[in-house]
Amino acid sequence: ISIGTNDLFVPYLTSLSKSWQIEMQPAMILKKCIKDKELFEIEYEKYIKLIMKHEKKIILIGLPLIQVTGFSNQNVIERNNIIRRLAEKYNIPFIDTPLLQSKILKKDTNTYSWKYKDLMRVIDAIIMFIIPFSKDWFSKLRKLDLTVDGVHFNSISAKLIAKEIIRVIE
Repeated sequence: ISIGTNDLFVPYLTSLSKSWQIEMQPAMILKKCIKDKELFEIEYEKYIKLIMKHEKKIILIGLPLIQVTGFSNQNVIERNNIIRRLAEKYNIPFIDTPLLQSKILKKDTNTYSWKYKDLMRVIDAIIMFIIPFSKDWFSKLRKLDLTVDGVHFNSISAKLIAKEIIRVIE
């Protein structure tokens, strides 16, 4: 299970500009972004219980570090503490994504701004969709260690998480 990032990121985007407020309003309503920590824990636990009820194996994957200008990863840490506690409570493996990412994070890493919505962001998305391997090129161009755009994993982060999942499964 790797859920919860948008609960933090979508409300952050709405704080950046009127255009983000307008675009993210449906996501806030339809996805029901959970801002409250206590409610997040309740809902996350419900999800775990539902999966356990169906006797499925579970690995909980922590929320990733966000490399977006002005975004506080303190909320990520708090949410991951909740997920870690639930993992311990139900004896489920937990992958601490920020801990893994911090091993490759350089001190002089950049952040990426999502403040403005412009044609370049649309072009980026189209290029990365059509040519997936271009994501690492964007990551390097932007001097981002973990992501292509501050949020979405580059291949380094993706492989790091995949390697840990494989380790837990074996």
